[in-house]
Amino acid sequence: MLVSFVVLTVIYALWPLVSHLSRLWYIKDLLIIVLTLVLASLLLHLCRTTKVLQTRMQSGKAQKIWSWILLIVGVPYIISILLAPIMQITHMAINKIISMFVIALMAGVIEELLFRGLLFNSLLSFFYHNKNRFLIAGLISSILFGCMHLINLTHQPLQSTVGQVIFAFTTGIILIYLRLLSNNIVWCMVLHFFIDFKPVILTSNTGSHNISLVKVFLAVLPLMILAIICLWLFNRHYVQTNK
Repeated sequence: MLVSFVVLTVIYALWPLVSHLSRLWYIKDLLIIVLTLVLASLLLHLCRTTKVLQTRMQSGKAQKIWSWILLIVGVPYIISILLAPIMQITHMAINKIISMFVIALMAGVIEELLFRGLLFNSLLSFFYHNKNRFLIAGLISSILFGCMHLINLTHQPLQSTVGQVIFAFTTGIILIYLRLLSNNIVWCMVLHFFIDFKPVILTSNTGSHNISLVKVFLAVLPLMILAIICLWLFNRHYVQTNK
């Protein structure tokens, strides 16, 4: 499955080439939709299941407390994610909004099936006999998810790309925890879609040389720490309930 993950990730990374096949925006969007459907079908087949456990596991007391803390701390981030696009798209042409929707949908579906689906499932199988397999698999998949954004070095500054890697790693841990908590990948896709649903996704160069990596790191550090704690608590609770 890891080989399939690598091959499909490379194919997905080359999706911008689709935009060069036509100058008509609706043809480009249609091609992206077709690519999304093909890749999603293959990934769903390879994942075999979108569940992590046979039945959703109830959270332990400590896990519930830390999950609420994570949610409360994350509320400002969630609000900014939801409100920013609304403020921006009011001045956009309808075809731009449609293209933004299509690309964000592709990213939400395919990247989740790749990293929180196929890769995470493969890592869980690989570390099956390790009692910390959920924590290890979650961290590795999140690191690789962050590193995937290094491909943006081809069209944007190093500082911005490193900032994206840090943000993507943190987001990856949260999405892994969301998948474990819900025992489903759909909510991960929904959250991922809203994170990417913004005008900047339509541009090839989304970076800046002036970005402060220290500020980016400090901004996401609370969420990063809380998400790792929640992931560890889930793993510990699973071990305790399956002795």
